[in-house]
Amino acid sequence: MSLSTPEILQRLKSQDLHLGMLYDRSLAGDDYDVMPLFSERYVLVASEQTSLPHELSWADVTDLPLCLLSRDMQNRQMLEEIFKDVGAMPKVVLETNAIRALLVECRSGRAFSVMPLSVLSTHAEGGGLRIHHITPGHTEDVCLVRLRRENQPVLSQAAWRIASNLDLEAMLNGALADPA
Repeated sequence: MSLSTPEILQRLKSQDLHLGMLYDRSLAGDDYDVMPLFSERYVLVASEQTSLPHELSWADVTDLPLCLLSRDMQNRQMLEEIFKDVGAMPKVVLETNAIRALLVECRSGRAFSVMPLSVLSTHAEGGGLRIHHITPGHTEDVCLVRLRRENQPVLSQAAWRIASNLDLEAMLNGALADPA
């Protein structure tokens, strides 16, 4: 389920959710247990039919018709900061909070998207998409979060334990080294 950061934190506090994935920069205070998972990398996603260089600058990306997550999503807010830092205004032709809709637009060739590499590992391979590096690279730390409490739900505790044994960073680095 894709939710905005405030929604995730509110639902964790109200115990409607037991676990959430957030950007580390989104958390403040001692209300939550936090487990670092990986450093998120951003890539340009395009149809495999397009002919773009394997590596593009952020300024190059702003010249393309972009479909991006909606402005209430932390990912989009970070992208807006990056574009502002390079002094460029992106050409956004579609906004949505549904990553699948972004992928459909990219596959069609009508638009391009800047996405976290982590959402592509299951969608890009053989899916009509090509990944392009954006320079300079930008990363954000992603973490698993739960409400801090003495007794955690059994399923939540099991998922936390499993996550602590995963090397997601290595898996994502492999996907970046061998783009689709």
